[in-house]
Amino acid sequence: MRRVVFLLGLAACSDPIPMSKVVPGLEMPIEKTAVALGTPTTATDVDGLHRVEGPTGFFETFGVTGGTTGAVTDATLLAKAASFSTAAQHENAARAHFATAGLPSDQLAGVTSRAVVGADGKTRFTSTLLRRVDGFDVVESAATVTFVEGGIATDEQVFWPGFLRNVLDDAHTLQSQGLANLPTTNKVGVVVIHHSTWKTVPFGVFACLDVVDGNVVRHFDVDGNEKTLPP
Repeated sequence: MRRVVFLLGLAACSDPIPMSKVVPGLEMPIEKTAVALGTPTTATDVDGLHRVEGPTGFFETFGVTGGTTGAVTDATLLAKAASFSTAAQHENAARAHFATAGLPSDQLAGVTSRAVVGADGKTRFTSTLLRRVDGFDVVESAATVTFVEGGIATDEQVFWPGFLRNVLDDAHTLQSQGLANLPTTNKVGVVVIHHSTWKTVPFGVFACLDVVDGNVVRHFDVDGNEKTLPP
């Protein structure tokens, strides 16, 4: 029974996959990024990584998985103060920003924030959107942004990949049936979905039961096989 799905990017499959069989994700379009690149820009392509660079920042897309990252490199922009005075305000702005980019609203599990006080004494916030599909956390998916004055993002990363719905089928099976004879002291776990990091080829994703066993978390698929997380 094949329960681990490996995709070289859904868009790169030779045979079209019906969208009814796909859990949609988000590939952040460069037109929607809040990173200030400046003009003019130049584009390069190396080993599947498309990089657009301007005088004040860059934006990269890994075409195989759709992961994106961008950052401001200009010292003047980096020195700008935070756009918002509270974490809650920044979180609301992050939600709105990624919603405009096309992030599926029904997959938003929540938002976390952290505040960093720079050497200049200014406090800046970074907010990360977390993902949940059909009630199952997609652990490695995230959309992160740091806003400063003017609505500029000094840092932005999005990895929210689409994957096949049979992964959800496995998650529901694990949730409803559980697993017998787990080789762990703790017999109770949480059903989640794990996937590869944004530059991993081939891309891997699977549903599993995460069980805390002593000082480690072990991962068991729908057939009871222990899995190693995709790199």
